[in-house]
Amino acid sequence: MAYATDAHLFIKDINQSHFNVGTRLTLSDFTPDQVGELNDRYGSPLADAGNVRRFYTLLYGHPYLTRRGLSELSNGRLDMAALESHADRSDGVFGDHLRRLLAALTHNAELIEIVREMLRGHSRRSEETFYRLQSAGLLTGDTMEESRWHCPIYASYLKRQLA
Repeated sequence: MAYATDAHLFIKDINQSHFNVGTRLTLSDFTPDQVGELNDRYGSPLADAGNVRRFYTLLYGHPYLTRRGLSELSNGRLDMAALESHADRSDGVFGDHLRRLLAALTHNAELIEIVREMLRGHSRRSEETFYRLQSAGLLTGDTMEESRWHCPIYASYLKRQLA
């Protein structure tokens, strides 16, 4: 059985989760060089190194978003400027993904309040909430102190939706 990371947002008691059994495989984010290589494999929709950097800065190498963005760019549905301007919007190319994360968050009033505080620059995260947000893919980092939003579009989308 395989599952996406956002399942962790629905679990109230992580000690009684059905997902605690088996081998956990974690996808690492792509590095800038790997994004460049993927760009080449998609036929170079990002025409130069500057655009590859802009693309990487937008998504921080998030595996799903990187693949989805390159696919949309290579199909000619939009260009880099359009991708950047609509990436964090409900009606943008990643809108379905962002709406699903928001829907999962709204099932837990405590997590919503913690996310709101984080968006305001405050933090009262516990180790448990850090783990849940990290496991759900919203945060990245090995420790609570090192954590940051997995990619900038998560923070800007959630800020617009929850502020």
